[in-house]
Amino acid sequence: MDARVLAVIAANDGLISRQKLLDLVMGPGEIRSLLHTRRGESRPALRVVRRGQYTTSERWDALDEYVGRPLLRARAVGSAARRGWVLSHDSASHLHGIP
Repeated sequence: MDARVLAVIAANDGLISRQKLLDLVMGPGEIRSLLHTRRGESRPALRVVRRGQYTTSERWDALDEYVGRPLLRARAVGSAARRGWVLSHDSASHLHGIP
């Protein structure tokens, strides 16, 4: 995968938006190809976290399905929000490390 894409993902808590991928001079076809498994590979390069928000398959697979993945989904929702937002309930407790 392109080093620029990985740098953006690392700088944004594991997320990259479709718009940012397009800004990095990737076309819609290239984005689609990153979302599908290629021949000889066991998984796609990117995973959809939320519509228009992606992470790497490696990061997604490494996250706990009860805390890590829901927290990443909550961050994806927040990063796509057009107005102010807050986390509550489970998402807030995951963020603050409260069991």
